[in-house]
Parts: sequence; C-alpha cells; structure tokens
Amino acid sequence: MKKIYFLLMMVMVSVGVCGQSVVVNKYQNVGTTADIVELLVVQDNADLRNLVLKDFSSSNANDGGGNFTFNNIAFWNGLRAGTVIILRATSSAAADIATSCTDFNLDIGLSNTTYFTAAGSFDISTNDMVMIKSGTTSGVVNNIHTLRGGAAGAQWTAIASGTRIGTTSTVAANSYAVIDNAGTVIGDYNLGTSGVTVTATATFGNGNNANNTNFINFTWTQFISSSAVGASSFDANWITLPGAASYIIDVDNNSDFSSPLAGYTNQNVGSVVTLPVTGLSPSTTYYYRVRAINATPTTSGNSCVQTVTTTAGATPTIVTSVSSLTSFGAVVAPGNSAERTYTVEGTNLGGDITIQAPAGVEVSLTSNTYTGTTGNSIPLSPSSGTVLTTNIYARFSPATATGLLNTNITHTSPSAANKNVGVSGFAVVASPSVQSSITIGAITNTTIDLTLSGGDGLARIVVAKQGSAVDVDPADGPVYFDGGGIFTNGTDLGGGNFVVFDGAGTTVNVTGLTAGTTYHFAVYSYNSAGPGTINYLTPGGVNNAATTSPPLGVQLALANTSYKINFDNTLAESNTGSFNGANINTSGSSGSLNSNAWAINDIASTGAATFGTTYPLGTGLQNPGLSTA
Repeated sequence: MKKIYFLLMMVMVSVGVCGQSVVVNKYQNVGTTADIVELLVVQDNADLRNLVLKDFSSSNANDGGGNFTFNNIAFWNGLRAGTVIILRATSSAAADIATSCTDFNLDIGLSNTTYFTAAGSFDISTNDMVMIKSGTTSGVVNNIHTLRGGAAGAQWTAIASGTRIGTTSTVAANSYAVIDNAGTVIGDYNLGTSGVTVTATATFGNGNNANNTNFINFTWTQFISSSAVGASSFDANWITLPGAASYIIDVDNNSDFSSPLAGYTNQNVGSVVTLPVTGLSPSTTYYYRVRAINATPTTSGNSCVQTVTTTAGATPTIVTSVSSLTSFGAVVAPGNSAERTYTVEGTNLGGDITIQAPAGVEVSLTSNTYTGTTGNSIPLSPSSGTVLTTNIYARFSPATATGLLNTNITHTSPSAANKNVGVSGFAVVASPSVQSSITIGAITNTTIDLTLSGGDGLARIVVAKQGSAVDVDPADGPVYFDGGGIFTNGTDLGGGNFVVFDGAGTTVNVTGLTAGTTYHFAVYSYNSAGPGTINYLTPGGVNNAATTSPPLGVQLALANTSYKINFDNTLAESNTGSFNGANINTSGSSGSLNSNAWAINDIASTGAATFGTTYPLGTGLQNPGLSTA
C-alpha cells in the first residue's frame, strides 16, 4: 500500500546544480541485459521529453553502450520533484504510470516503445557509468548527471557539464551502485569521486539509506486534512519534514495563485506545522501550497495544492437607512443638485462594501465635498466583518439635459445580498426669461375662451382652478396631460389645479365649466429639449372670468304649443313662500286642490265649498272653468 503524500516540488538552488532536473539515484548490474536504473526528479515541473539515458563500454573508455530516449509525449512533461522513476532495461511493462499527489513512484520498462526509443545495447558492466543527458544520444556533451562504478575512463574524464559522482569500486553482477547522500542535500550528487557505495542489497523505490530517504522525503510534504474550518478561517496542517528549518505558504482564492491573499504571499511561517489562516470570506473556496527551506539553505518547490472551502457562517448583510432618496428634483444641466444623505452599515461581511453611483450621480463620505466625477465608487472596509453606520452623501450632477433620472446607487459585498438606494430627478434645460399673458375672450354658461400671448419660451401650459386663484405651479421635468381643454380632464397638479392646455398655440377654448361660476387661469411659458427636460417659468401669467347664469323662471318659447307645468317647490326660481290673497297658501288642507306649489281653500265667500259643485272664482280670477271637481 502506497503512502499518501502531498509533494513539495523541488526547485534546488544549491551552488553548481541550478537548473538540474533529474539525477541517477542508483543502478543495478543484474549480470544480464536486464539491468535496472533509478532516477530521482529534483526540479519542479521537470520536462524529461527527449532526454537520453545511456551506459558506456566496460571501463567507460568509449561510447560503446546502449541508450534510451524519452519519447516526446505529455507523460514526461511536468513531473513533480521527488518522483522516483524505476527503469527496467529488458521489460516492456508499464507497471506503475500513476503521477499524482498520492503516488511518487513510476515503474516502466525501457523496452516499452510508448515511452522510450531504444538504440544500441544497454548492458551495465562491472566498470561502467550511467548518464542522463540532453541533446544527441552520442558522447557526453549536455550531461545532466552521471553515476559511475569502477575506475574512471576517458568518457568520465570528458564530462564538462552537469554533475557527476562515482566510486572506484566495481559493481559486480547483482550488485548496486547507490548515492550515499550523506548531507541530505542535492550537492551530495556532485561529489566527483566520493559519496557512492556499492552494495549487494538495495530496494528500488525506497531511499538508499536513512539520509537519502530524508532527502527524498524533504521533497514531499505529507498533509493532514485542513482542520478548524470556519466561515472566516481554517488551519493548514502538514507534517514535519526531516531537515526543514522553516516553511513558506501561499493562500489564494484562485487555483492558479494569480491573486494571493494579503499576508499569505510567500509568507515564511517559521518551523510551525499548523498555521491558522484568517480573514477569509464565508462559503468561499481557497487554495494553499507550502514550500520548505533547510539549513543549507535549499528551498523546495511548491506542494501539491490543497483545497478548502469555508463554511457559510452568519449571513453577510448590508443595511441602508432608506430604500430611495427624496427626488433631486429638476436640475438645469450642466449643474448640481442639493445633496441627499443616508446611512449604510454591514455585518458578517467577508469583504468591502462597494458603493457604486450611477452615471450622473456622485457619492461622497463628506458632506458637500465631491470630486466632480459622476458614477464614482466608494469602498467601506469591514473590521472583523462589520462596517459601522456610515453617512453617505449624494448629489445629481448632470452634464447635459438628458431628462428623467430613475436608477439606483448599488451596495455590494462578497456573499451579501445587494442593496439598492433609488435615486430620481430630471436634467432640464434653462427656463424662458419672459412670461406669457392671458386675455379673456367669449364666455358662455359652460365655456370660456382664452387668448395667449407673449413669452419667449418654446411653448406654454395653462392651469385652471374653480373658485380661487391657481395655487400650484407645474413642476419642472414631467409632461402633463391637458385633457383636450375639458376642465377636470387634464392632470390635477393638486388641490383642484387642472391642466387645460399644453402647446405652442395662442387660443384655448376651456369647456366643461359650471354656469355662474368664477374660474382662475395661469399660463406658464416653458423650454424643452425632449421628454423630461421641460423647465417652466414661474410664477405664471394670470387672469380670471365667470361663466354666465341661466335664464330665470319658466320660459314658454314656442307659439301654439301646449305646455304642462307641474308647480312644485323643487323648480328653480319658484316662489315657495305664501301667495298674497285671501285664503291662498302653499299648503293644502282636507278637501282642497293641491298643486304642491299653492292650494285653493274656500273659493266662494259664502261658506265652505262642497266637492263636486262648480263655483265662480270671483273677482280677479279670470278662469271661471276652474272647479274643485
């Protein structure tokens, strides 16, 4: 069972081996052509493509051995430091090709044509050397690292690049040449003629001895799962590495570490193996990696990236004192409105509250202090997740007459619900300077004609009110409906002040009026550049007039026409009082003729009238046909 490791990718910086990617850690002279070589990757993201593994002739006197070229395939690119590669000369098996943070051993046959291209006869002898190099397969030029057993020959002497190590002891059949690695540092691979042991026992995939095991383990960091994960923090854990004097950590919320968190960028945390990472946002995924430094000093590469997601925690909340500001009203462009103010605060925040003004609006933290740039933003940084109640000031500063403003100042913070504060107003043109006037024309009991004149605006609006003077002026900005001149059909500005005309004309016929009633009128000249940009000149030009009254009494206008008149006291202009004359009043009594307007009681002067009997009406009543029957 392979142990689970999180690998620290080695980027060795010791003198003389800068840029070295791989070394020969040991080899076995099997006694046949089935020899075995173990390589150790010592550089982060090592690229072994097109590298050459070769041996030489007996006594390494000439270039008479065989070689294997690493094929140009993705498998050999990006290997992590600390990877141990076991290569078996006559095998074509791919026994272990796993490459991940949980497996650092590869075991592949050199005769596997997927991974290698073979040439010559690779057969390690008792006095030989094994080289890993770049470039061509011939010679020793571009040597990366060489391990020798036995006396030095011409090929050894010719090595002028890379690193090398050897022993004068020969490597008999079934014996191993292994690196001692006594200092547990990469420099142990470049000791020339010392630092190599020939032994009859060794295990491929394991360290050559305790020191070599510690060196290999230095390139690995075995992490424990992140602990104490909360809404704003977690603990990063790793085991102690042999030889490590201190550790460096990076933390980021991007897996490519393109925007590391402040305080956690290449941060040397000393020799601790548990680090609390704080100041994080709830429900957010973070990535961290660790590097180790030993006493030489040698700095490892990055560990495999560890991922942790913070808990939801308390809900981040933004609170504003209002949902919308009082309208800025009409502002002549270019210009500035009076400022409005509100407050904002936040709790359980994982980042700044960003206050973003819309185009045409400025926000500030100081009353009447603005930069002159609309659409600006203000960050409010939390302390322990809290932004205390903060005054925000805003003004409308249109550069041109664009009409209606109806939008929001937005308030955002990571993981918090956005909060909007509505803003409104009008960006208007300048008003006229000369007001129009009203002249009263023809009047009926339901209509009044008006004539408009004067003024230097583009158009006019007329407001009418019954019974008293117009007392509400039109507001700058909006367009009002005039109702076709019919009183009460147009927009009511409030309090019975109705718009009855809007346009560039000079005559208005106001209809829908009540007879015998006084009406007051006001005309307002205005300028406009489009909807929402109107600017009225106030106060208006005024006048008033009364409609005529209807005729009094009952008028019978047509000759030779019968009219039936029902006399009752609901008829307008009727006399509801007592008639002058004896025995005539408006209230009937028993046995009398009742018209609901007047009644006749005792028609004759000679006693009570009897129903069914005809009586003369007497002097002054010129209708002898009237009877009580």
